[in-house]
Amino acid sequence: MEHLSAEEIIDFVTSNRLDSETLRLASKVNAHISSCEDCRTQVNRYQAIYDEFCRLGLDSSLRGPGISDPAAELGRLARESAAHGSVAEQGRKFPER
Repeated sequence: MEHLSAEEIIDFVTSNRLDSETLRLASKVNAHISSCEDCRTQVNRYQAIYDEFCRLGLDSSLRGPGISDPAAELGRLARESAAHGSVAEQGRKFPER
């Protein structure tokens, strides 16, 4: 089974538009995670990080100065979170960009 790419997961998690491309991606991701626990875990991890960014009002920092690739930045944060616990558990402040 081929897993979802980090870019597909991030696009799915951070999508804020409703068009044919987004619907196609949502259909693909939902179908895949219904049978792939690894990807479901990744979607949940990325979603939790993005939700925390939104809750703290930092979601715009993924698109701010110094961030040329928001997907890469969210992926970096997801990997860091997996290695060190959740953002909320750490009480971590994100660096200003």
